[in-house]
Amino acid sequence: PQDDLLLLTNQGRGLNISPADLPVLAEGGDWRVAEGLELAADERLTAAVAVAEPPRFWTVVTRRGYVRQFLRIAVDRGVVQGEPLIESPLHNDAPVALVNGDRGDLLLLTRWGKAVRFPQRAIAAPGSVALELDPDDAVVAALPLPSDTQILIVTASGFAARRDTDRIAARARPGGAGKPLIQAFDVLGAFPREQHAQLLYLTYSGKLALVSTADVPLHQRADKGTRVRTFDRDPAIAVTLIPGGKDAD
Repeated sequence: PQDDLLLLTNQGRGLNISPADLPVLAEGGDWRVAEGLELAADERLTAAVAVAEPPRFWTVVTRRGYVRQFLRIAVDRGVVQGEPLIESPLHNDAPVALVNGDRGDLLLLTRWGKAVRFPQRAIAAPGSVALELDPDDAVVAALPLPSDTQILIVTASGFAARRDTDRIAARARPGGAGKPLIQAFDVLGAFPREQHAQLLYLTYSGKLALVSTADVPLHQRADKGTRVRTFDRDPAIAVTLIPGGKDAD
């Protein structure tokens, strides 16, 4: 509740809002737009991050795999002035993630389950293309890795896999083909593994579902993962991790 939300739109424009200013969604009610989040007719939110203590650098990642770093003061100035923070040189591109760019590696994961890892310091000043993508693939998650850890990979069809990042070799610089981490074409997101956490899904029909991460086993190879939820004909369209919660029923 004490964090701010830093948001980016498909036009690269930055917005800042406090969670306290967001409208409460009542059961059966309609979504309402928060004051200060009014967008143009062809504009939509595409990336968001909760900010407690802003880093010195932000790394912005786009759906086509373009990455670029910005000083925090430059991002703050762009938000205040309402100017685009990032303009990708790639066609039909938009920001999908903002991550702490101060140190360590950057791990990107695509909808088709492919990943690339490289040092954030290797990102060129004007930006870099992180990996080669098939035309129908797109980046869906980006994680900063100051050290090796375990991550959770989650799909829209209700599968999940836990992977060790020390088995994902870091390249010297961005570029090249991605390495498969899970056999899927519907990856929704990836998160650092937390004990006693829950995955909160939002489905196509607007329903919410909670799933404990406690029973997601460690996978040593790129298989399809473990089913943690059955969505039938109402697939998940978004997912987030709630750390420190009790196990779901």
